[in-house]
Amino acid sequence: MDVYEDRPKLGSALQKAERYLGLSSIVVILISGVAIAMATRRYSGVFQDSFRLNYLSRFISPVRI
Repeated sequence: MDVYEDRPKLGSALQKAERYLGLSSIVVILISGVAIAMATRRYSGVFQDSFRLNYLSRFISPVRI
């Protein structure tokens, strides 16, 4: 005995809602993954130039510490 059998219209509405929520959660996960990837790329791009300069200065600098 459950709502799907007792009230078919309500059961049908619940099944549609479950499908909608399932699909929307997949979309949210995909969008958040893209946002994380974009933020990671931007964050690494900010420090990439300073890292290159620091790394290359070891080889260019005539005085080693």
